[in-house]
Amino acid sequence: MKREWNFQFPLEEIEGFDWHRGKWTNEYYHYFYRRFSSHILSRLFLEDNQKVLVIGCGFGFDEKNIKSLNKTIELWSIDISEEMIKRAIQNQSPSHFLIGVAEKLPFPDHCFDRVLAREVIEHVVEPKAMLQEIGRVLKEGGRTVITTENHRSFAPSHRYDGFIKPKMAKFFQVTLPKSPYKNEAPAMDRTRSEAKGAGLTLVEFFRDGA
Repeated sequence: MKREWNFQFPLEEIEGFDWHRGKWTNEYYHYFYRRFSSHILSRLFLEDNQKVLVIGCGFGFDEKNIKSLNKTIELWSIDISEEMIKRAIQNQSPSHFLIGVAEKLPFPDHCFDRVLAREVIEHVVEPKAMLQEIGRVLKEGGRTVITTENHRSFAPSHRYDGFIKPKMAKFFQVTLPKSPYKNEAPAMDRTRSEAKGAGLTLVEFFRDGA
């Protein structure tokens, strides 16, 4: 039986997505992804004819949901991965796509009303530069929503990768391969200071609980 979740926003194409994290975890991730998405969309405060930038397009789900909420919004997306942009385009995500890095956005000053960076800041080489670039491209009075992982989470993948896997490696005296990309959530105090230096004013800090 398909379960109906009661959220503020209708979200597209989540239940059918395979997270590739185990046979019994898809429903778990469907639920938290939808909940987290609702938190994010509610804090963007979308309005007619706004210009919105998504940093890190992934499969293009956020762009699809933003457009489904307001057809008049103009969407732009960047990603460092050409492969992810191809996947988002194949997924018919309604955005303009560019290959680029968050630390040097290929856009003029003060051209976006909203910027969304979902689970990106932990992967960029220079988070401070990313925040400065977001501050640069935002219009006066614009808003950005920036999310990052909670590495203390007890989600199944975090429990395995962060706790169980290292203990097993230590017990069996094997060396775990290093990740091919950076994955380090920034310290909150440092992020607050760097955001202020980038001309951003923190209006809300929240934990999703996932």
